[in-house]
Amino acid sequence: MTDKTDETVTEILKELDAESKPHDPAYPIAHRESELHPDAFYSGATGLTAHELVALKTLEPCGTPWLDAMTRAAKRRELAGQAMAATLSNQTAVKKLLDGHDTYEDAVAVLTHSATLNADALLAKLDK
Repeated sequence: MTDKTDETVTEILKELDAESKPHDPAYPIAHRESELHPDAFYSGATGLTAHELVALKTLEPCGTPWLDAMTRAAKRRELAGQAMAATLSNQTAVKKLLDGHDTYEDAVAVLTHSATLNADALLAKLDK
């Protein structure tokens, strides 16, 4: 992780609990163990760990394959949206991309494809 991500991790962990460690549960749950022993409580580590929650909030990998794939897909969508906004703000680029595309569906497909290619290129640079 980068220094900026480390700072973000620290800030989020402070929000969760000053004593949280990266692999502690993000939101521990206490519940009754059973009706036979109503005084017994179980504080279980259910759900995401604090480390995984930070990975979701920062869209950074955490080492859990399914979560890393999900955060990468989310980062790709975010970058594609930003690329689309940048493309649409440049009328010359929009005219050049849409030249020869007559229907709305064609135009949307071309712009979406262009934004996705830009997002993939940005992700490839970030991965280096």
